[in-house]
Amino acid sequence: MPLDGSSVELCKALARRELEKERLDYELIRIKECINIYEKGYMINPDSAFGMICSDVMRLPPPPEPEPAPTPPVPSVVSVPVVDATKTLPPYPLILLPSSQ
Repeated sequence: MPLDGSSVELCKALARRELEKERLDYELIRIKECINIYEKGYMINPDSAFGMICSDVMRLPPPPEPEPAPTPPVPSVVSVPVVDATKTLPPYPLILLPSSQ
């Protein structure tokens, strides 16, 4: 066991760190509870003794909506007139060739 007092300093440093952690936990819980109060439609009266508890918790405006992605251009459709082939073309002659046996 060191006798130079370093263990006392180590103990003090650990205690300071533990206090800092507890303070951080307290502040985070306080902020979360203030948000819960606001979301339920309530608030602490600023003129009351506890008015300062949530006075530093502020709501941010919602982020802007992202712009929609551009839509690719739709290819234009060209209309081709439909022609009745039986009226415009002569009938195809059917030619039978003798089969080779």
